Amino acid sequence: MAGQMASIKKMAEDADELEVIEDESSKKADPAKAAKLLGIRDADKLKKALEAQADGDEKTALKLLGELAKDEKRKDKADAMLKVLEKSGLL
Repeated sequence: MAGQMASIKKMAEDADELEVIEDESSKKADPAKAAKLLGIRDADKLKKALEAQADGDEKTALKLLGELAKDEKRKDKADAMLKVLEKSGLL
């Protein structure tokens, strides 16, 4: 038990000595990968929203994400309408 405590204390001391380096790239998500993963077609708007959030501008980030959500919803509705029209033979 005493050996484990000594080992844990040594690891904690070693961890305290480590230098944590955070660069800008580690704080930002890749908008192209995020857009593809989420099925978002407007990667540029997503990139602007992510940049605004990374810069600490929450208001702008939320505004852009809201606009993006509305645009995606409209596109999804249009796609669904086209499928129905094609299926019914009207297109």
